[in-house]
Amino acid sequence: MIDKLKYYFFIIIPIIIVYSSNINNDLVYCDDHEIILVHKDRIDNLNDIKTEFFNGYIDTYYYRPLINISFVIDKAIGGDSVKIHQISNIIYHIIASLLFFSLLLLFKIDKNWALLFSIVFSLLPINVNAVSWIVGRNDIIYTIFSLSSLIFLLKSKKISFLIISSFFSLLAFLSKETALLTPLINISVAYFYLKFNKKEISIYSALLASSYLIYFLLKNMADLGENINKFGIDILIKNLPVIPEFLSKIFVPIDLMPLATYGTLNTSIGLAIILVSIIAIIKLKLYKNILFLIGLFIFLLITAPAMLVTVSNSNDWNEYLECRAYLPVMGILVSLASVFTQLKFEKSYIYIVVVLSIIYSYLSIKESSYYSDRFTFYNRLIEKDNTKALFPFMLSRHYRSVNDIENEEKNLLKAIEANKTYYKYPMNLGIFYFKQNYFTKSFEYFDKALAIDSTNIEVISNYTNALLKTNKFSETLEIINNYKQHSDSLSPDLKINYLTTLIKLEKVKEAVNFIDDDMISEFGQDIFSLLFFAGEDFFNEEKYKSSESYLLKAVEINNNYIEPYIVLLKLYIATDKRSNAEEVSKLILAKGGRLPDSVQDYLNK
Repeated sequence: MIDKLKYYFFIIIPIIIVYSSNINNDLVYCDDHEIILVHKDRIDNLNDIKTEFFNGYIDTYYYRPLINISFVIDKAIGGDSVKIHQISNIIYHIIASLLFFSLLLLFKIDKNWALLFSIVFSLLPINVNAVSWIVGRNDIIYTIFSLSSLIFLLKSKKISFLIISSFFSLLAFLSKETALLTPLINISVAYFYLKFNKKEISIYSALLASSYLIYFLLKNMADLGENINKFGIDILIKNLPVIPEFLSKIFVPIDLMPLATYGTLNTSIGLAIILVSIIAIIKLKLYKNILFLIGLFIFLLITAPAMLVTVSNSNDWNEYLECRAYLPVMGILVSLASVFTQLKFEKSYIYIVVVLSIIYSYLSIKESSYYSDRFTFYNRLIEKDNTKALFPFMLSRHYRSVNDIENEEKNLLKAIEANKTYYKYPMNLGIFYFKQNYFTKSFEYFDKALAIDSTNIEVISNYTNALLKTNKFSETLEIINNYKQHSDSLSPDLKINYLTTLIKLEKVKEAVNFIDDDMISEFGQDIFSLLFFAGEDFFNEEKYKSSESYLLKAVEINNNYIEPYIVLLKLYIATDKRSNAEEVSKLILAKGGRLPDSVQDYLNK
């Protein structure tokens, strides 16, 4: 036991040295803020644990209750401090690394080799994304449960161990969807490595099936959000570089980044590694090594699912996440360990691993520093790949939140430069310049957004809002009329903008006829106010006909207010419409109002 603790010590201490600085890191505002800030009511109390089994992950279609539960536990221990979430990630990484060491031992890897490979895993720079990014724990936690499931399978064929193994598989499922494939690893280990007979395989398969059943029953009862994913073979083909990219970053950890994008260098290195590996497999006859093949199977099986999926609304986003390599990396290391364990262990290997560990530690510490805060995080993304427009766009929004106008503008311009075909970037720059009262520049960029997507409701709404605030009514009407040619309906905001424009341009008949029952039902009070103030303004300008039309429509929508009747009374007196004045006077008196003496004198004539 003391000997085993010594080995644990050699794994744990390097992790603490490398990742201890993470404790002072802030949020990077990439999903972590969604859990910790936006939906903090879901992690405020330990009583929230049971409700998490009936909710989607940060209001998405993903079903990962155990991840949010981990944040509930964090909050109960550390309160609002971000430090507790960073500490938890480090602890999870330590647990996963120790479990990997135990797994290698159960795979009959020499203890010294198992230790060295476990240390290498714990320090690999590609794993920084999983540890230093708070929500990277998704991959660490499901890996912990998947490893636990496999470890109990390897420990014994007893039914009690198989039940525990299947239970840990269920916990893995409840942590991340990728884990749904991990029972295939267990079955392959049971059949090819442990040599289970048909009866044993059937029993274990039935237990795993029960885990699937429980998972899908729970998921079916959960209130999940919108599914923002797209699936397809075309997406898989586009994502094929993920495999060489992962292999490159495992063995030659360069060009790492918080949100990875494809690079020619990493893809080329990865392809070279694949070519060399194929030659080695054939030459060394590694295809006869069951454990080597199991490791390779783990890598390919767990890498594949994310390659089939993309986010449907992703525009200029990253191609993949390095944290997804967390469990696949273990597969590669299992394959290598199965080869190296056949070599006689010598002290020289320790020196090699020490040097390698020092290099990996330096790179991991440096890479972890890019997760220190949101500004460092997104600046790093732009530094590594300036072709992704969404990176500077997101950074501009963070600078806006701290009122750093100069950097907000600079990054919006970078976003437009990186992608000239997406409406959102020039539209947001138009909004930015409008807020700074640079109206000419504002309309210039709104026009660019409109040229990119002339039927986009978001562009139309924001552009017409800006035009109305600067009294450019004719331009507003033109834009909305052009939009109406392509759309059967207007959004609520655009309906109000259109009505406002018609009123300001004194298109009285069109304005009154435009108001339908649905509009009144949806925002009747807003329309009432719009019509009343228009009627009052036109009365003051002595445009009595327009004023009357708007005031009458206003009281038709809502006759509970006395003010429109008072203006109407003044209007009818000014236009000498005695009978109308008498009728309105009665309504005013019925509502508890009083008539000035001058009005009484007029009515008594």
